[in-house]
Amino acid sequence: RFDVRNSPSLPEEVKIRLAHLAGRRMTAAGILIITARRFRTQEKNRQDALQRLIALIRQAA
Repeated sequence: RFDVRNSPSLPEEVKIRLAHLAGRRMTAAGILIITARRFRTQEKNRQDALQRLIALIRQAA
């Protein structure tokens, strides 16, 4: 989970594009939810989710 709406590090334009790219993964409250279940361990799934979040933010920037 990443609180896009209240993130001080993202410019407003990026937040808007990120919400558009996220689609249904963004809640009405502005929380981006990324689910990761590709790997057997929680740590690898967390790393996978973080990498996907970074990629999505870069795409929106």
